[in-house]
Amino acid sequence: MPEPRRPVRKSCGDDLRALIVGDADSRGSLAAVRALAQAGWTVGVGSPRPGPASYSKHCARWHFVPSPKESVDAFVDAVKSAGEHNDYELVFGGGDAEVLALSGAREKLGMTVPYNSHESVLSALDKVKLREAARRVGLLTPPTVETNGSSLEAVGPSVVVKPNLHWTPDGASISDVVVTRERDTIRRRSQEILDAGLTPLVQEYIPGKLLAFVALTDRHGEILAGFSQITDRVWPVGAGMFARAITIPTDNELWRQVSALLKQLDWFGIAQLQFQCTDEGARYLVDLNGRFYWSLALPVNAGLNLPAMWADLATDRSVESAPPPPTTTRYQWLTGDLQRAYAERRGGLLHDLRDTLGFARSATHSLWDRDDVRPSLHFVPVRSGLVARKALAHLANRRWFPRDVPNDPEPPVQGTPPESKNAGPGRVEAV
Repeated sequence: MPEPRRPVRKSCGDDLRALIVGDADSRGSLAAVRALAQAGWTVGVGSPRPGPASYSKHCARWHFVPSPKESVDAFVDAVKSAGEHNDYELVFGGGDAEVLALSGAREKLGMTVPYNSHESVLSALDKVKLREAARRVGLLTPPTVETNGSSLEAVGPSVVVKPNLHWTPDGASISDVVVTRERDTIRRRSQEILDAGLTPLVQEYIPGKLLAFVALTDRHGEILAGFSQITDRVWPVGAGMFARAITIPTDNELWRQVSALLKQLDWFGIAQLQFQCTDEGARYLVDLNGRFYWSLALPVNAGLNLPAMWADLATDRSVESAPPPPTTTRYQWLTGDLQRAYAERRGGLLHDLRDTLGFARSATHSLWDRDDVRPSLHFVPVRSGLVARKALAHLANRRWFPRDVPNDPEPPVQGTPPESKNAGPGRVEAV
């Protein structure tokens, strides 16, 4: 592993302006707004509706930008208009759909889109191509079949069913991942993915902890900053994201393999690679997020400003390599971790809740920041309403209310179907 040095900003204009477009609720976009503003950028946010990132005191302006899932042309027109009227130098995508849409329309926007060629973006985000590239550099991947559900002998009893891409410009859009043991469910979901014009992947679930290696590369694929975080607590349980995480040292072999993979993909920018780690120490690559990922607040609050480094690189400002966050740096998505505790009840409900709240005291949070409280203040009333409805639904199910009281629980995260909750572990991707 190369000996890191602290980043040095060698040249910087006085008027640095960046736009972030994506889902209104993205915690990754919120962390990026705060990070870019900290480094002197004026940051705008574009989304279908206001959300945490636009409520931040560091957001200079919010723009209505429809989702590319609704209309690619309307999305591109809105992004272009925001750029022309506000002199944005750079535009980031907050989700896979936004990244792919921006990359494909980069010649029309009049702003820098911070990626190498569109082909490199497709190769990294297409799970079939990613799996092939990973195997060429020696990384393990879970047993996977491309299937319509008719041939499943190559995978285990608990499987993840997902599309090769979550979105394509021709209108195909499937963002959720199904985890199940039921063969009928596998066949039905595979057919839905085929009908959307995508390739269905049935992947064996690998039990163990969730590890992420986060890297920032320059345009030549050289890693300028990298670190690892790990957890055994995700939400939704068995099908979710980091509810909490802690940084750990990165071993040289993982660094070498990831470096080789990102060079092969011709990747430029932030990449969060997710691995399932077995008790025996094997690591299986399951996903690559090439955007502002959900737990981005962890490195930013620890002094590793990945968004600002990426922005400087994309606009030809000089950036040097940077050290990782200190080992054992903690991160928590508090609402997700509380819901996980209620569901898992490790050591009992009260014990798990106490542990979760105890972890919160020394962790960086995805939403809360004492110097930027408005996102939290806007979030609490909304979340309280969801929790209240869920509590009423629970009481109705316990027959504490008459049977005719409507049962209106909170929708499953990212469209995870009910069978996922009891079907074994898996992951809802790309949040």
